[in-house]
Amino acid sequence: MWGKILLGVLITVVVIIGVVTTKSCFVDTYIIEGTVNSKFLSPADGGTTFIILLADNQTKLEIKRNFWYSSSEFNEDLLYQQVEVGKKYKFTCWGWQLDWWTVYWYPNVIKIEQIP
Repeated sequence: MWGKILLGVLITVVVIIGVVTTKSCFVDTYIIEGTVNSKFLSPADGGTTFIILLADNQTKLEIKRNFWYSSSEFNEDLLYQQVEVGKKYKFTCWGWQLDWWTVYWYPNVIKIEQIP
């Protein structure tokens, strides 16, 4: 009896943590402002990732689609094309930044607004 209750509680906790983590990583958005230092293409698994390096030379942003932001409004080709080196932008992003060992995750851009 107690084993079933404990298992039910454990499964519930794991599901809640999974939902909160997925929402935080893939759905929630935030703003990053900065001047573009460079932009380049980085080879990825079977494709290419668009990368933007900001003037602090530490902040890197990716432009690619995900399940939640996949309509034509979030076309990575058009977003990457509108970015110009030396100009300041407000980037609406989702995702986490993680630089650990050989794992590199960068915030993913879904909207770009130039700052005059």
